[in-house]
Amino acid sequence: MVSFSNVAWLRAALAILPFTKAIPIDASHLEVRGDCNNIGTTQDPLCWTALNMTAYLNEWITTSGKECYDEFKDFAYCYLSVVMPATFADCSTMNMQSCDYNIVNGSKTPQEVHTLYHIYRINNFFNQYNAAIISAAGLSLGRIPAIVSNIDTPKSSLLDLSNILTVLSAGLSLIPGPAGIAASTLTKSAQAAISVIVGGIGQIPGLTRVLFPTGTTDSKIVQAAELSSQLSTLTSQLIARFDEALKLAETDYTTFLALAQTGAFYGPTWDFSQLTTSMALALDSYVISTCLEGNDIHGVVGVATNPQALSTNASAANLAYDIKCPNYDEYGVCNAWYYSNNTQSAYTLNNFDARQINYYSNYQLWFGEGWTTGEALFVNAAECMQSGRFGQAPSVDFTVGKVNLHCISQLRMYTWDMSCKYEARTRCEFTDGEAQGGYGQWDNKGGWNNAWSSGGGYERLLVPAGYLGPWIVAGEGKITN
Repeated sequence: MVSFSNVAWLRAALAILPFTKAIPIDASHLEVRGDCNNIGTTQDPLCWTALNMTAYLNEWITTSGKECYDEFKDFAYCYLSVVMPATFADCSTMNMQSCDYNIVNGSKTPQEVHTLYHIYRINNFFNQYNAAIISAAGLSLGRIPAIVSNIDTPKSSLLDLSNILTVLSAGLSLIPGPAGIAASTLTKSAQAAISVIVGGIGQIPGLTRVLFPTGTTDSKIVQAAELSSQLSTLTSQLIARFDEALKLAETDYTTFLALAQTGAFYGPTWDFSQLTTSMALALDSYVISTCLEGNDIHGVVGVATNPQALSTNASAANLAYDIKCPNYDEYGVCNAWYYSNNTQSAYTLNNFDARQINYYSNYQLWFGEGWTTGEALFVNAAECMQSGRFGQAPSVDFTVGKVNLHCISQLRMYTWDMSCKYEARTRCEFTDGEAQGGYGQWDNKGGWNNAWSSGGGYERLLVPAGYLGPWIVAGEGKITN
C-alpha cells in the first residue's frame, strides 16, 4: 500500500493530468432496466456494457492513471487520487471507515461514477462478508462445549483451524437446499450477497485461492474441547485472509476489472444476517463429524432403502423383525435412521466399539438445535467418499451458479452389503470395508432360538443398531443388535 506521506504531492502532480473524456453511451441494443446515467436509481449489470466500461478503464490505465499505476501498482489508490482528490479514501484495506460512499453524478462522467461505485462496493462487501463469518464463528464456538459433551468422546479429536476457516467462509454452500436455509426464505439482500460470492468472487481464481486456500502452511491443530477458546485466533486469521483478498481486488487492475465485469456488484445492499446461520451450521457439522470419526463412529448408508416403507409394509417385505419406523419426523428421522428424499437412501451411525448404540436422541438434539442436518452430516460425507476425497481437508470449488463445499463432513461412510450370502455372513457386512468384529456371528446369549419356527431353529445373528442389510428379511437367520 502507498504511504500516506506521499498523498499530498501525488495529488498535486496528478491534478494536472487530463481527465479521460466520457465515452458515448449506446445502449440501444441492450434492455437496461433504467438509466445508466443515474447510479442512484439504476444498478443494472448491463450498465457495464452499455457504458463501455472495460474500454474506458483500459484507456484510463494507459493515460490518466499510467504514471501512478506504473509506480505504485495500486489501481484503487490511483483512481481515487485522480478522480476524487479532495475526498481521498483508503479502499484497499479492511475496516477502513474512510472508504464509504455517497455517490452523486454531479460533474462526474457516468464511467467515473460507475468505477467509483465498484471501488467502494468491493471494499464494503469484503468487510461485511468478513464480519458475518466472525459472527458465525462466535455463534458456533459458543456451542462447541455442548457438542463435545453430547458426543461424550473418550478420545481427543483434533481440528485444523485452517480447515475451520474454509468451512466457515464457504458455509454459504448450504444455501439454498435441504442442508441449510430454504432459498425461498431469503431476502433479496441476502440473495444479493450470495450472488457476489458465486457470480463474482468465485469466477476469479486468484481471489478464490486467497479466500479458500488448500495446503496452507500456517495451520494450527487444536483439540475439539479447546476450540471455543480460539475465537481471537480465528478472527485474526480471517481478517488476514480477507485483507489479502481485498488488496488483490482493489490494487491489481486486472483483478479489479475481472471482478467488476462480472456485474455481481450491481444491485441492492447486502444483508448477511440470514447467512450466518448456515456458516455456523457448516462449522458445527465439521466439528461433530470430526469428533465422531475420531472415536470410531462411522456413517452407513442403505442405498435405495426406505425404512419407513419397509416398516409399514412389514408383511409384504417379509421382515424378520419389527424395525420400528412408522413415520419420519420433521428432521427426516425415525428410530436409528435419517432418510434423505434427495438420495432416496437411509443413513445411520455405527459405533464400532459399541454396536448396540442407537443415536436417535443425538439426532434430535443436533438437528433440533440447528447444529447440523442429515444432509450436511451424512449426504455430504457420502459425496466426499464417492469423489475420492475422504481423508482430505474441506475444499471449495465453483460451478455455474453454485459454490461447492466438499467434505464439510469428515465421516467415513460405509454401504450395507445387500448381496451378502449366508455362508459369508461374518465377512460381508459392507461393500466397501471390512466387517466389524462379531458381525454375523451367533448370539451367544441366546444361541439357537427354536421359537421362531416350529419346523426348526433360526440362528440369531449379531448386527449393529440401524442395520439395513439382507438379514432384516426373514430367511435363514433372525437377528439381534
